Amino acid sequence: MGQFKKVKFHAAPNWYTLTFESGAKIRLSTLLGGHGLVIDHIKSLGHDVKR
Repeated sequence: MGQFKKVKFHAAPNWYTLTFESGAKIRLSTLLGGHGLVIDHIKSLGHDVKR
């Protein structure tokens, strides 16, 4: 994959979309156990994550 670019929360489907410079996207459901650890790590890298 490429360099991480941004993260955005989508309320209706209740997931985060992680976008990379390559254009690749990962949708991370809040129903997935441990999703909070991923979001915390993204925050620790200096990215702004709003819910």
